[in-house]
Amino acid sequence: MGHYDEAMVQGLPPEVREGLYSSNSYFMTIDTNENRDYLKRMAALKDVDGIWPHGNGVLTNFGEGTYLCVRAYADAVNRAGNMETTDILSALRTISIKGPQGSVKMDPYTQHAAVNGFLAKCNADGQFDIIKGFGLERPIIPDRYRQLHNDNLTEKDDQVIEVQQPFDVDSFENIVKSQKAHDGPGLLFSTAFNFVDVGLVAINAASKIVQVNLVAEQMFGYQPEEILGKPISILIPPRYRSGHGNHIMSFIKSDSNHVLMGQRGEISGYSKDGREIPIEASITTFQSGGETYYTAMLREVTKYKRIEKELKWQASHDSLTGLPNRKIFMERLEKALERTSTTGKDIAVLFIDLDNFKMVNDSYGHVVGDQLLVLMGEKLLAVVGSGNIVARFGGDEFVVLCEKIKNEKTTTKLAMSINEKLREPIEIEGIKMFPSCSIGVAVGCSGDTSSKHLLSNADAAMYQAKEHGRDKWLPFNAEIYKRSRERLDVANGLRMAIEKDEFSCVFQPIVDTNSHKMVGMEILLRWTPESGPVSPAIFIPVAEMTGSIYSIGSWVFEQACKAQVRLTEAFGYQNCPYVSVNVSSRQLETESFFKDICRTYNDIGANSNGIIIEVTETALMADVDINIRVLKALGMAGFKVAIDDFGTGYSSLSLLTKLPLSLLKVDREFVKNLELSDQEKSVAKAVIGLAHSLGLKTVAEGVETEGQRAILSDLNATYCQGYFFSKPAPLENIINQYGNQTF
Repeated sequence: MGHYDEAMVQGLPPEVREGLYSSNSYFMTIDTNENRDYLKRMAALKDVDGIWPHGNGVLTNFGEGTYLCVRAYADAVNRAGNMETTDILSALRTISIKGPQGSVKMDPYTQHAAVNGFLAKCNADGQFDIIKGFGLERPIIPDRYRQLHNDNLTEKDDQVIEVQQPFDVDSFENIVKSQKAHDGPGLLFSTAFNFVDVGLVAINAASKIVQVNLVAEQMFGYQPEEILGKPISILIPPRYRSGHGNHIMSFIKSDSNHVLMGQRGEISGYSKDGREIPIEASITTFQSGGETYYTAMLREVTKYKRIEKELKWQASHDSLTGLPNRKIFMERLEKALERTSTTGKDIAVLFIDLDNFKMVNDSYGHVVGDQLLVLMGEKLLAVVGSGNIVARFGGDEFVVLCEKIKNEKTTTKLAMSINEKLREPIEIEGIKMFPSCSIGVAVGCSGDTSSKHLLSNADAAMYQAKEHGRDKWLPFNAEIYKRSRERLDVANGLRMAIEKDEFSCVFQPIVDTNSHKMVGMEILLRWTPESGPVSPAIFIPVAEMTGSIYSIGSWVFEQACKAQVRLTEAFGYQNCPYVSVNVSSRQLETESFFKDICRTYNDIGANSNGIIIEVTETALMADVDINIRVLKALGMAGFKVAIDDFGTGYSSLSLLTKLPLSLLKVDREFVKNLELSDQEKSVAKAVIGLAHSLGLKTVAEGVETEGQRAILSDLNATYCQGYFFSKPAPLENIINQYGNQTF
């Protein structure tokens, strides 16, 4: 690929994008704080609706480079203290910038920037995953540049990476043609040979070496005086010399040698110390001083073969764990399925996902998270043993392929062993961890299923294990297949639900515990496709998993703003009940979330003080830092924030003090048994007391009886919500029901 990277792949279909590689100084997936900050600011720009591949915002390495140049120049001007060119150039030599790609430094010896190098692979969606970072690379100034410009540049850094210039026959021949015939070999070679960065060995018509350049000297280990005048065969392995000599003489005498000029082939060279050197060679001819000379242009390919081998390995393996990646796993799965037709044995795929891995990254950082992934990979290898394949698909997903399955007990035993092994406590950098995993198992054979279906089945079983409480394994079965199909149907239906006008909203009043007056209402989403109503408990998780929640959430917030305007008309500005709207963790993590909701309520003319953003305790903990930052911004914009389902998650009290909270909603689990259990009453009392101590009002959810309401009143619960007061209903019905209340 070229230099455009993300910008270029936008015009390519997914099947073409996937598997493309690019090496560059910048990709938008580079994991630095500066890059994340830059992209966040980009996403906030006018007409930018998100960052590619989830929006139209694209930053290429050209744009990133421009940003660095402006930063470097500004820093140099500030450091110089004036606008004098010489002072700015002097200051530039000392500049170091933390940019989106990482640290960038000016090289004091070359006056060029030392930048970072990355190798990345493109996914079907257009996102580039970083395969390997090569760190900071100093610029290399070719010898020809130094000589043509009379620069006395010296390399003083041991970390310099040698860069071999392309093998360019045409450039060399053009130089040759530019020489005068009477220049003679000496002047010709001193100019032309030092211009190119490949090995050059010139011979005359007698096949004697008449000149070599520095690159060739280093390649073969000879000083010029040791090989000048010697036959070219001295640089050929002894076993090839006879045949090579005949070939050279035949070439020299041939009338058609011009046909062979510029053609490249791989040969073996022979160094002074007796090593055979793989070499790519090309021969060209020229006239000088009335004599014919032949020049071999040589490039040692050992390094390039090593690099090629390394790149092939990187293309098929995960750079963090060293395990096979998705590409190589799917290839081996295909072959394993083919072998089942001859072996008569089934194969099994185990899809493994670490539980709550995101919390590790959020709590302890990605360095600790990466170490955990490496340890999990090592444990899997130890359990699975030889003969089976362990691969990492990305993130916290691992996959195991087992061939020649004897019976059901084989996979059962393996899945249980993996669960037990990965459950063992570990310690990383002094942090004690108790990991676990969820596993889905699918068994199949050739003709029975395809590789994609087998993997999909294992994935579906793994999700069922997650839904059943995590830290367990489940085999794929007909019920899981039915649920996965239903989930797929739901996902497909959600994509067009807004356009088809299949969504609607109902509202449930939130009332004062003692006076029964309505103080607010919660907006609740309903979906009714042609096939019939679908429960939010079914379609909301699917929407979050597929990303449909972004557009659906925006639509619901728009309805909430319209409802707030209508309530203001009905009850007046001073006495207007608030509208409470639920927001998922996926929405909070979106770069444009805050900007989008502010634009929506401004466009509709709603009052931000009349809208409460509800976030579940579990959603809040999904990415604590981001969520705190977003919720604080919402508070500053006038929105109130409520914690929903409090007591069912794992937030700390210190976290509650950091948030701009107005309400704490007590989960219905603490309400339903109030009349039956003194213990439940004590728990509810403690939760309500905690909220009041933090200066928060409370909403008790799931109130269905007068007895529950009376107990909550005694416990000083501020507000109540539930069927005892009203079932969810259309907005106008709620307005009519509470329209005559006095305040």
